[in-house]
Amino acid sequence: MLRSSLTLALVGLALYVGCGGTTMADAFEGVGTSSLTDAGTSRNDASSGTSDGGTTVVEAGSGSYVVSCSGPGQCALGAPGCCGAGCGTPTAASYVGIQRGQEQALFAATCTQTNAQCPECAEAYEPSIQAFCRDNKCVVVDVRKDGIASCGNDDDCMLRPAECCPCDQVDVSRLVAIRKDRDTNYKQQVCDPAVKCPTCQWRYDGARPKCVDNHCAVDTN
Repeated sequence: MLRSSLTLALVGLALYVGCGGTTMADAFEGVGTSSLTDAGTSRNDASSGTSDGGTTVVEAGSGSYVVSCSGPGQCALGAPGCCGAGCGTPTAASYVGIQRGQEQALFAATCTQTNAQCPECAEAYEPSIQAFCRDNKCVVVDVRKDGIASCGNDDDCMLRPAECCPCDQVDVSRLVAIRKDRDTNYKQQVCDPAVKCPTCQWRYDGARPKCVDNHCAVDTN
């Protein structure tokens, strides 16, 4: 009797799956593999960085921080740990992409030392390292290696300030090189949608855009 009932149940499930256009694997996908908060927010560990379509909350150390986004301009760079990106020139590996406003949450989650002794050095800055929203997740992008800077020749490239609202003279150390036809896209990624930039002119001296190995570069020679 038990065997007959089990057989009928399996046949019924197979018929239901077949009619709905879903595979047997799909029918069981996700069972016991994810956990949700009371608010329906998916939570995951810092190594996976995945979600079930809601807000992605990365748990690390003693807290958590949000890395999800729904469009450009919602992301920022965050340096895990107690001392920021540290000394020397940072790389993409020095940061994680986080949702704007989550800087303190990242610090609380990843600085696990009560009285951290940070080195005395100037905070490093690399204008080509930015945080973009891609596939609904904040990611760290090295503009120099990204498609936003791809080129075939020098005429494909332009220089612009790395930040959102530049004015007046811009030092060459704060310039990025991108494709001319991706300028609007770049601005959308680095500018907070809630910020309105003042009307002003910016300029720079001592640099020019150059296409090097099929990516736009800042040439100061």
